Amino acid sequence: MVEAQFRAAPEGNTSISMQQQLARQRVQLRADNGTRIVGIGAAQMSVHMLRPYTEWEDFQPRIVRALDAYVAVANPEAITRIGLRYINRITIADPDPPLHEYFTVPPRLPEMGMPTRVRAFFNRKEAEFEDYPIRVVVTFADVETAAPGRSTYLLDLDMIWNTPEAPVPLGEFADKLEIIKLRHRQVFEALIENKSRDLFDAD
Repeated sequence: MVEAQFRAAPEGNTSISMQQQLARQRVQLRADNGTRIVGIGAAQMSVHMLRPYTEWEDFQPRIVRALDAYVAVANPEAITRIGLRYINRITIADPDPPLHEYFTVPPRLPEMGMPTRVRAFFNRKEAEFEDYPIRVVVTFADVETAAPGRSTYLLDLDMIWNTPEAPVPLGEFADKLEIIKLRHRQVFEALIENKSRDLFDAD
């Protein structure tokens, strides 16, 4: 990709200047009918899993193998950022479900002395654990659904180990990844009620 910028001259001057530069490039390597993807860019790599999903015990070795291949080619010295993100779309067979029965953080309006109903919402929170340099970004929102009589919600959990001042040695990556995954599971379980767990079990 190439970025181009045009700058007009002051009034009365007919000249015009153009600045051109290469934009950040990224390559995607796809497997399994495009449901398993490795993204490679400048000093970064990502591993993606689309439907059909499998267990963490299958996904984790794929991540480690991809990193080993990247290290063999790019020869990085260490890692400054590890991210683990799960984007959950939860569909409920009810056009107006009681969200407090599915989530521990349902959207609420203040008491106004009259009956109200939340029709749309977008909630984003960020926090950081005190014992590990892990930042968690939680996004909870309603999304449109084409299925009549149903409602769909986004529960996006982004877990980020970010230590540019103290890079993670390559040999410690797998251990750090397991810590992040454990924290992700704890956060996710704290956000949902049993009715949501029943929906995941049904899949």
